[in-house]
Amino acid sequence: MPNRKRLPSKRKGIRITIGTGSDKVVLSTGEYEDGSLGEIFLDHQREGTFGRDMMHAFSMAISIGLQYGVPIKSFLHTFRDFKMQPDLVRQIFEALDTHYSPDTKEVKK
Repeated sequence: MPNRKRLPSKRKGIRITIGTGSDKVVLSTGEYEDGSLGEIFLDHQREGTFGRDMMHAFSMAISIGLQYGVPIKSFLHTFRDFKMQPDLVRQIFEALDTHYSPDTKEVKK
């Protein structure tokens, strides 16, 4: 059975706004002590919408995958060509890929 790597109580991370107009998502991350990515939070800017709830559930699923060792590159590969408008899903993973190097697990800032 795979092991889940738990995050520390206090952690660093980044915060980025993705999208434009009413289609904005705030991406926040949580990092392990070594700077590797351990969780993401997606806050859709529209209060009380189905999209906001789905983004929350989506970020929880991605976070659990990361904590079980799924590399961010695997998610990027899966969602790179995901077709939906606005193009937020692809933009989210490209932002994560830009800020986190999967090979060295060091944060690019």
